[in-house]
Amino acid sequence: MNLKELRRELHKWGRFWAHQERPVGFNRSSMCSAMIETVKTGIFTQRGYDRQFGSSERILVPGWIEKLDSLIEKLPVQQKRAITLRYIKNTQLGTSEKLALLNAEIEIMVNFGN
Repeated sequence: MNLKELRRELHKWGRFWAHQERPVGFNRSSMCSAMIETVKTGIFTQRGYDRQFGSSERILVPGWIEKLDSLIEKLPVQQKRAITLRYIKNTQLGTSEKLALLNAEIEIMVNFGN
């Protein structure tokens, strides 16, 4: 894998995790209104609060993203921060962050095939 291909994969990886960070919004009705509706009609509705909704346990992570996650997890803190800022947050990097990013990308590229 060359640097261009790795950066393409990191962009996909970043979009995946950026999408997971987005808020899921609010329920159409509150728990209270759902309970009142149940009492009035005698019919239990599923629109109430769902404890598991938005739980990290329900995220299905593809294998290639897990592999990148494990490689990124092994990086020093500054390099992880640079990867996150560049590929998940899409922010402009300073000179030291760009250097950390390049070092991180090289480290990932070297270990990706292993």
